[in-house]
Amino acid sequence: MGHVLCDGVPKVLIPYQTLRIGQNLVCPEEIAPSDSILAENFDLYYLVFERAAALQRAGVASRVFAPVPASRDPARPNLVSQGIAEVMARVTQMPEPEFIPIRDIEPISRNVAYQILGFLGT
Repeated sequence: MGHVLCDGVPKVLIPYQTLRIGQNLVCPEEIAPSDSILAENFDLYYLVFERAAALQRAGVASRVFAPVPASRDPARPNLVSQGIAEVMARVTQMPEPEFIPIRDIEPISRNVAYQILGFLGT
């Protein structure tokens, strides 16, 4: 035969398959209009707000939600965390974002998703 098999795939086909897999992992940037933007704010990273503000100015969505840690009252945001997020929003010239108070309950990712869903559903 003359072909070397690598895990059952002829070695001749590996470069072709690598190219096809790579092409499937790359997609063109398409930004469709949306109801809102969720600016994930758990690491206090300014660029998240900058990008959210740019998307809002481009007309992608009119509302921006920013999760912030909750205060002792789980229905209210922690004022320090909200203040930091407000500064980042103000610097990016983002109109008032809506803050979602989030409690740290393990497993955090799943519970944060449920809390955001609960907030948006009300």
